[in-house]
Amino acid sequence: MREIRILQAGIVEHHEMAEVMKEMQRQRIADEIPDALILVEHPEVVTIGPKAVRDGVVVDGYPTVRTDRGGGITWHGPGQLV
Repeated sequence: MREIRILQAGIVEHHEMAEVMKEMQRQRIADEIPDALILVEHPEVVTIGPKAVRDGVVVDGYPTVRTDRGGGITWHGPGQLV
């Protein structure tokens, strides 16, 4: 049976959790930690992925964060399941 680590992070800013996930990815690739399931919610934020065409896109009322994950433009917020 495989071991899996479950991290219940609660509500965490997107940029903070992105750093945690990058470090966990590095540790997993190095076989320093087991597989992981991360349960996290973010305050409302819109992420802009590498496949998004930003060309002046403004999402009024929401902070935006450029990310290297995913594809297009995605809203994240409390209670969201992905």
